[in-house]
Amino acid sequence: MSKLLSAAFSILALLLSTNAARAEEGPWELGIDDSHLSSKDPRAREKAIDDIHGLGAVWIRFVADSGSKQGLANLADTVSRAKKQKLQVLLNIVQLDVDYDDNNAQAPLNKSGWKEKKLSRINLKKFRQRVEALCDALKAQNLNVDAFEIGNEDDQNPYDADIPAENRPQTPDEIHTWLLGYGKFLQAAAEVLHKPDNYPQAKIITFGMAHIPDAPNAVGHLSLPAQYVRMLTNVDGDNYLHGKNYDITGFGSHVYVSPSNIRKDAQRTIREDLWTINNLKPLWITECGFLRPYKDFPNKENQTLVQGLTEFLDTLDRLHERIPFGPICYYDYANLVDARGDFQPIADVLSKRAGHWKRLYEQTHWQK
Repeated sequence: MSKLLSAAFSILALLLSTNAARAEEGPWELGIDDSHLSSKDPRAREKAIDDIHGLGAVWIRFVADSGSKQGLANLADTVSRAKKQKLQVLLNIVQLDVDYDDNNAQAPLNKSGWKEKKLSRINLKKFRQRVEALCDALKAQNLNVDAFEIGNEDDQNPYDADIPAENRPQTPDEIHTWLLGYGKFLQAAAEVLHKPDNYPQAKIITFGMAHIPDAPNAVGHLSLPAQYVRMLTNVDGDNYLHGKNYDITGFGSHVYVSPSNIRKDAQRTIREDLWTINNLKPLWITECGFLRPYKDFPNKENQTLVQGLTEFLDTLDRLHERIPFGPICYYDYANLVDARGDFQPIADVLSKRAGHWKRLYEQTHWQK
């Protein structure tokens, strides 16, 4: 009986903490990703940011994809334009070739045609210097960044080659190498970003987990990746989710669904993350959308793309009734406009939902 009571109280505590976390988060906010926005020409940047603001998004997500002087100038210009539109910025920091000895010149190409980038081989001193230079470039223009996502889909080989390219279970040594590689990468970025004279109030989010399916032709990946992110709380006695000057705000997650299995795919991915993380931190869905090209619509239920996206957002709404979310970022802006730059019909779906969430947010805070 005592064991049953203990289990009941544990479940009750989890439910209460989940509801409390959800109340704290409030209705979730729409973000839109335009990953390489800062690499576009200034007019293209301005149009994309104006469009994203016009759709009612609260957040914009893009990558710091260059450490060069011009690249940092472009990044600062992009953040400045976003802030003029009162958008909150989620900046994705990933490893670049310049972070490695000899600029990663000797690295082989992976199956995606990119230079292999093992996080365990990164020169952390060079990486820290690049993140510091990024902060300096933004602070020089008095620009604020609201949140930083450290890494991108580092649960699969193309993004972190510490995961073998072969689609097989990893050995304990390989898992340990991955944990140390990502853990030290996360720690280095977070410690620089949260320095008192940089961005100590900014939210720090772990990489968006790709959740690669265990299919025969899949790339090398971590199965059920949230379990490994949670392991970062204790790697050889070190907690990489909580450091001397930082505490991780949330876990990044990428939720892509099959057009033929929208509701079940979304529920499975998010519930797997939730059960594994056990309410340790909220989920930030930093990318979401459909797994395969949009030509898969109409789907087997004869739904159009507009109807499919509506079902996807409805599913997220129902899940959020019980699960705390951070922002949810649609991937990506390019899918919302046609070749002439005019909005596609699905943009209206996002715009209406963003207005609905904004009204819910205002009601929640008015009631408080």
